Amino acid sequence: MKHIIKCSEPQAFADWKDQANEDWQPDYGDLSGAPKEAVKEALMKEQGYLCCYCERRLTDDDSHIEHLRPQSDPAVDPLDFANLLCSCQKQLKKGEPRHCGNLKDDWYDAALLISPLDSDCESRFAFMGNGAIKPSLLTDTAATQTIKRLGLNIHKLNALRVSAIEPFLEETLNEEELRQFVSGYLEKEWEDSLKWSIDEAEKHGMSVWLYDENHYPSGPVGNAIFRKYPERTMMCLAVLHEELIAAGTEFHFAVPDGVDIKFAFAVSTDGHSRTLDCAAEEREFVWINTSGQPVT
Repeated sequence: MKHIIKCSEPQAFADWKDQANEDWQPDYGDLSGAPKEAVKEALMKEQGYLCCYCERRLTDDDSHIEHLRPQSDPAVDPLDFANLLCSCQKQLKKGEPRHCGNLKDDWYDAALLISPLDSDCESRFAFMGNGAIKPSLLTDTAATQTIKRLGLNIHKLNALRVSAIEPFLEETLNEEELRQFVSGYLEKEWEDSLKWSIDEAEKHGMSVWLYDENHYPSGPVGNAIFRKYPERTMMCLAVLHEELIAAGTEFHFAVPDGVDIKFAFAVSTDGHSRTLDCAAEEREFVWINTSGQPVT
C-alpha cells in the first residue's frame, strides 16, 4: 500500500456540483460523462496509476471509483473528493477472486482499516520473497485485518509480486537484457506520472524527494543484484581513524590492508579544516601539526 496525497478536485467535477438548484441536487448516482471521467482521471493521476490498495497498474477499463468510507454511512458525503480513491477490478471475470475495493465493499472500521491516506501506511506492511504480504509487526491487528478484508494475500496478487521481481533474480540475465528490462520498467507512462507529480509539487511550493523503497523491485531484492554485480554496490565514505593531535606533534598512521584512503583532513579547535596530502601508494601516513593549536 502506497501513501496517497490527495489533490484538489478537478474543475469539471466542481462545476458539475455548482449546477445545484431548487429542482436538482447533485447525487453520486447521477455522476456520469465528462465530470465522472475527470474525477477518475484525477484519482488515477494522484495515485501514480496504481491501485489504492494492492498497487496493481490501473487501466481505465479495469478500475473503479472507490469510496474509502462507504456511501451507506449517512455521515459520509458521497461527492467528497477527499474520500474518493481508485481501485482495481471494475468487472469481475468468471472465477476471479475478489480483492481490494470489490472485496472491501461497504466495510469500514477506522480502528482496523489502514488507509492509503495514512502517512505511515507503507511502513505497516512487509513483503516476502514468495510475494506474500504480512504486517511489519505481528502484533499489528489493523494490518492483519486490512490484509484479510482487502484480500491482499491471495494467490493472484502474490504471483504478480513474484513475477515483478523474478527478472531481477534471473542469474542468466546479461547486461543488455537487464538494461532493457529496467528501461521497460521505467516506461514512458511512469515518467509521465513522475513529471506530473513534480509539476504539481512545484505549483504548491513543495520539494520532491526521490528514493528507492524497501520491498520493491527497484530496491535490494534480497541483495541478489549486488551478489551478481558487486561493482554496482553503493559506495560511501567512512571515518577510518580520528585522533586529537597536539600542536607540534608528529602523527603516524599505518593504513590497514585492503583500505584505500581517498583523502584526509585536519580540523582545528576553532572549526577550520585543511586537507592533508596522502600518497595512495604509501601505507603509512605521517603528518606534523604545525598549526600552533590542537587539531583532530
